[in-house]
Amino acid sequence: MAEFERPPSQPHGSGDDSNESVLARIERISGTTSRILLRESPRDATPVLRVPGDEEPESIPDDLRYEVQGEIARGGVGVIFKCRDKDLGREVALKVLRRDHVSNDEVIQRFVEEAQIGGQLQHPGIVPIYGLGLQEDGRPFFAMRLVRGRTLAALLDDRESPREERRDFLSIFEQICQTMAYAHARGVIHRDLKPANIMVGAFGEVQVMDWGFSKVLGRKREPTTEQLEETAEHAIATVRSGGDGSHSMAGAVMGTPSYMPPEQALGRVDEIDERCDVFALGALLCEILSGKPPYDAEGKEALFMAAQGRLEDAFERLDGCEADPELVDLARRCLSAGKKERPRDAGAVARVVTDHLAELEERTRVRELRAAQARAKEQQEREQAQREQRSRRRGLAVIAALLMVVLGGGGAFLWVDARDRDRRELIAPQVRDAILRARGYREDNRWAQADEAARVAFELAHSEDVGGEILAEVEKFRRTLVRERDAWEQEQRRTREDARMVTELTDAGACWGPAIAPRMIDRAYARAFEAYGLDLDNLAPAEAAASLDESEIHGELCAAIDDWIWIRRTEPDLAGRDWRRLLETVRRADPDPWRNQLRGLVSSADPIRLTELKESSEDLSPRDLARLGFALQASGAASDAVDLLRAGRGRHPESLWIQLRLALALQRLEPAALDEALASYTAALVLRPDCPGSRRRVAALLAHEERYEEAVGELGTLARVAPKAAREWLTLVRQRYDQARSEDPLWRGFLADATDLLRQGGG
Repeated sequence: MAEFERPPSQPHGSGDDSNESVLARIERISGTTSRILLRESPRDATPVLRVPGDEEPESIPDDLRYEVQGEIARGGVGVIFKCRDKDLGREVALKVLRRDHVSNDEVIQRFVEEAQIGGQLQHPGIVPIYGLGLQEDGRPFFAMRLVRGRTLAALLDDRESPREERRDFLSIFEQICQTMAYAHARGVIHRDLKPANIMVGAFGEVQVMDWGFSKVLGRKREPTTEQLEETAEHAIATVRSGGDGSHSMAGAVMGTPSYMPPEQALGRVDEIDERCDVFALGALLCEILSGKPPYDAEGKEALFMAAQGRLEDAFERLDGCEADPELVDLARRCLSAGKKERPRDAGAVARVVTDHLAELEERTRVRELRAAQARAKEQQEREQAQREQRSRRRGLAVIAALLMVVLGGGGAFLWVDARDRDRRELIAPQVRDAILRARGYREDNRWAQADEAARVAFELAHSEDVGGEILAEVEKFRRTLVRERDAWEQEQRRTREDARMVTELTDAGACWGPAIAPRMIDRAYARAFEAYGLDLDNLAPAEAAASLDESEIHGELCAAIDDWIWIRRTEPDLAGRDWRRLLETVRRADPDPWRNQLRGLVSSADPIRLTELKESSEDLSPRDLARLGFALQASGAASDAVDLLRAGRGRHPESLWIQLRLALALQRLEPAALDEALASYTAALVLRPDCPGSRRRVAALLAHEERYEEAVGELGTLARVAPKAAREWLTLVRQRYDQARSEDPLWRGFLADATDLLRQGGG
């Protein structure tokens, strides 16, 4: 753990100015005084449990920017104080590391990472971090927004029945899902989602709190799993935790047992991903719908229930909760003991909940429309009955009616026509309102809701004779809606196909390297393009180039063809494969002068001329940098490729292709570079965790380095992502190393473990 240092420009506790706030210094220098304090809402009050001067005063922060008003929460790691920022006049929450952890590097690192993660997650559902500081005694602290409101746990406890205010709680749950969808998109999982960690503000704002157990996906810093019996039950008790038994647990098993999936309860750190939070979201939904979390127990009993995935009681309660079937189904899928059966991430859960709430809203509007229509009809019938009753009471009604016909010349007809016109005027606005809603849903691509609103408009229009103009408008709109929906679905299919193609091309390009058969990579490229409708080995270059030009992923396709050309050109096993047809195709599809200059060197594979292209590399895109690095490495200039790609990685650390090509070039150097190659492949996995090619390269490097236990772990992950690729990889590794290492007991143990793993996992 690096030692914390105070920036020289911000001294603390020394010098005349250090004892003043910024505002005080401005006042002293300029004479300007400004003391603006906004009025607080009565609902903004935050309870203070301890005031300065009470017990344990050593925990009180000594930063002079903040006026401490009292302690509001205490955990196993830190203490949270309610403070006032003297300069800005706002109230903040200050979290300070407890004194008994000042020498614990692991706890300090987690504390700082909590602040860093919160500072980088910019979302209305996540408490913003204002700054990170350091006390004179070496304890870090960070300032954040003071969140006012009540926990979801308290709101749930106040219900008399799970059916009470269910719609409101589902709206809260939707906001939680949207917040977690954002966090998952940024590569962060929470790992301790529970009602006690959800704050609901006085004005309906929802925030996910306590990111102390969060994890940035792709990092391997955490301890390995120990036996459950050896895992200490360190309860992190805060004001929000209350006495509900939902305490968080630190150690190899992190989180709250009542809301955690089996892999988390078993401490299988390498298996934890977004689906861990998805399970917790299912647990929240289970409690909202049924009144209890999945595991209705405490302490070790809840932990063992979680480890064993004992969800029968939870599913029984969900089936009997009388909630909408789609919500029960969502909760059951999220709570699946097997990871693969759960939705992929919080975004998938959020979409289901959002669509459900929209359908509820639409059903409510439909009921209101039909109720209004029924009331109008009832009113008409009542008026008709009253008129008939008055007619019977009047003995001269028939004579009066006959006289009206004779003398009025059609007055009765005018009366009936006026009555029908009144009905049409009542129905027509409802029809147009339904069409307007359908158009709004169409703009948001919510086609199911748009279809339902259009159907309501159709039924209303045909329930009364509303006139030819409105009927024509309804019919035209429904035809347009069907046509636009079909076009949208076709576009979505193309988008999914493009995404699948990019994935397959990335997987193929990531595989190239030692211990991977070139023919397998060549087949992977060929199959991917054929499935996309482009048989590049048989299509005329002009025809293939025209098809490439029409694709939305034109750049990705051309880059993959360039890589494919270099593989065919440089691998002896592929000497009989036609790479010149591919070259002619990509030249036609992508006439960029610089890239065509690079392609012109394919036939000679001249490393000297390729090295000359490095001079213009600073202006290249990340993908073109990766192209040039790949060409240098494939032509034998691995050192030049490494220099180029290292510089490119510094400018573009987020580029998947630069990381992959750098790792490949490093493998061609001396064995000392293998650790850096492994780090680059790992960085590529952080950028795209589900890439089988990168995962296979990591496993291959670990096996090459005889780090067999880690290689088996990567193989297990690869088997879950791509079982076929895992089997192929093990076969290739056997062919490469079996003869040389057959007498090594560690090698034989590795093969046995790998084979058992694939057999048990269906790989």
